[in-house]
Amino acid sequence: MGDKREELLRQLWTAQDEAYDLMCEYDSLPHHYGENILYQAEGHIIDLIAAYPGITITDLGNILKKTPSACSQIVRKLKEKGWVEQTRNRDNNRQFNLKLTESGQKVYEDHLEFNRYCQAETFGLLAGFSSEELEHHVMVQRKINEAYQGDVRRSRVRNKEHQSFDIHDRVNYAAERSELTLDPERRTLTLSLGINTEFCAVMDYFEIFLERMLLCRRAAEFLELTFKLDINGLSLL
Repeated sequence: MGDKREELLRQLWTAQDEAYDLMCEYDSLPHHYGENILYQAEGHIIDLIAAYPGITITDLGNILKKTPSACSQIVRKLKEKGWVEQTRNRDNNRQFNLKLTESGQKVYEDHLEFNRYCQAETFGLLAGFSSEELEHHVMVQRKINEAYQGDVRRSRVRNKEHQSFDIHDRVNYAAERSELTLDPERRTLTLSLGINTEFCAVMDYFEIFLERMLLCRRAAEFLELTFKLDINGLSLL
């Protein structure tokens, strides 16, 4: 039984690697959206500008986790194609706001339609799986995502000598999981964290992030929600 489980875990690991390679290849290729050709990175930025008219390049970088320079290069190409226009912010001369042109809106709609088609194709391939099987897969994928999330956080810690960690290193290295859950019925917004207490105490986390947690609570109150904080299964706020 143990050998079978280990083999299944290895197959899952291999399937994750294959999926990552395919997604990287897909993102590197141009795709036809109606009469136009776009790369995925261009499509993502067009989607965001459509969703948030007036968004800035800095905002795009924060959402996409890219440098402003990288976003600026893509926006410049979209402007050259006539799909995006940039206007100076009236209140801040150093800031520019982005919006789609009429032709850019058409590209966005074609991109949206293409995404719907791809989604329908994928859902069709999964039609043979039961709801229970899909639920199990979602649970497994979320656990795998937690592992990736922990790897990302630990990779941000440039100091690799545990003995010389400062408090920021300890907290970043110890934060293994974070999940934000909205409960519309109870009007609650819950931030659930997993902290590895072998690397830092929960109080270390609060020493750094208490002010941000209080800001989260005030933001939730503005939205008429109750903010809750859960660390390692314990409700703290």
